[in-house]
Amino acid sequence: MEPLLSLLVYSCLLLLSVAVFLCVKATWPSPRFPPGPLRLPIIGNLHQLGENPYRSLRFLSEKYGPLMSLKLGCIPTIIVSSSKIASEILKTQDVIFCTRPPLVAFKRFSYGGRGIGLSPYGEQWRQLRRISMLEVFSAKRVQAFQSIREEEVNVLVQTLLRRASSGPVNLSEMSFCLFNYITTREIFGRRISSDGDCTSSKYHILLNEMMSLLGGFILGDFFPSMGWLDVLTGTRARLERSFHSMDELLEEEIEKHMHGGGSRDDFIGVLLEIQKDLSLGFPLTRDHIKASSCNISNKIRLAFCLSSKERHGAHKQTIWQPPSGTCEVWECGPKKELEGYM
Repeated sequence: MEPLLSLLVYSCLLLLSVAVFLCVKATWPSPRFPPGPLRLPIIGNLHQLGENPYRSLRFLSEKYGPLMSLKLGCIPTIIVSSSKIASEILKTQDVIFCTRPPLVAFKRFSYGGRGIGLSPYGEQWRQLRRISMLEVFSAKRVQAFQSIREEEVNVLVQTLLRRASSGPVNLSEMSFCLFNYITTREIFGRRISSDGDCTSSKYHILLNEMMSLLGGFILGDFFPSMGWLDVLTGTRARLERSFHSMDELLEEEIEKHMHGGGSRDDFIGVLLEIQKDLSLGFPLTRDHIKASSCNISNKIRLAFCLSSKERHGAHKQTIWQPPSGTCEVWECGPKKELEGYM
């Protein structure tokens, strides 16, 4: 009799606890999301992104407005296609929205968020931003690199003249080569391939593979609890191979600079000099330098390529879809209001 009575008492307590929880939960304010298309079970709106997400997002925003909500797998996502709202995110509330989401490939190539572009908001982010604005991207340094840009454009023109006489030329490929050579000369202080021609290089191939991973589909970004499936599909192995190849190249360039084989005026040279400054507030390691080098390459590549797609793996994310067609993604807290929505 006693065991039956004890079971009855515990059952009543359990039911009471569940009832109290449901009553309290009913009083919680439910998040109010902007309008958006209907979602499918499990995958949400992933099927609506298509091969060119920026075009799909543009068409959807024309139907649902400049502030639109999607669910990409398990991730609630807000799409912004209004310059006014984008200004609020980038200027008025920039501290709240400045953190980037920890996407799998981005986190790996940024060495755990140590780069200028992907470092989480805090003292380290403020110092990296100060370094980038005052030392790396200052007007004086941009002006100093003008001769590099002019030389590479001249190389491109000469290469086009030589190749055009024998047949059609892929201008997209040649333009990408131009951006790569400008980038490598500004970061490493030298050309990666032979002088006098605008052709594909080792860095070109590595950067293409890196950008393919950064813009590709990684299951763990949309379904964080199922990230282990990326190991079975081979995506993780491909990511690690690409990362280690890029890491070896960056290590080689840093070693050259440390042993007098590089310039003090290029990107790596400047950061190595800053590394000696003990007043930074945090140790500027090799990983910071390599991650920032990858970030610079990514930005130039993203400015050229309009097929960027970025996802998020933790909190709600906000994507700004500018008119140019590229997408920028930020992370925000779960209780932040934007245009009256949560």
